[in-house]
Amino acid sequence: MLETIRQRLRDLIKFIDREEQAIVYTDFVDELEELEEVAVPTHQTGFSKEQYCKKVETYIRENQNHIAIAKLKRNVPLT
Repeated sequence: MLETIRQRLRDLIKFIDREEQAIVYTDFVDELEELEEVAVPTHQTGFSKEQYCKKVETYIRENQNHIAIAKLKRNVPLT
């Protein structure tokens, strides 16, 4: 729901007068209800961790000259 609102407001932002725009400060407090531990199944039908790893490794090898992958391989921050 928030994503829908964000997308709808995005087109209206250009109409805000920057000169008359007031600064709004907020002070929200996170209120968590009682926490409940949930078991998440790790085995999914049609999903093979080994096959996924192969697919990712192949993609990285084929695109090793891409700027983002090259930076990650050299431990350089992404900008």
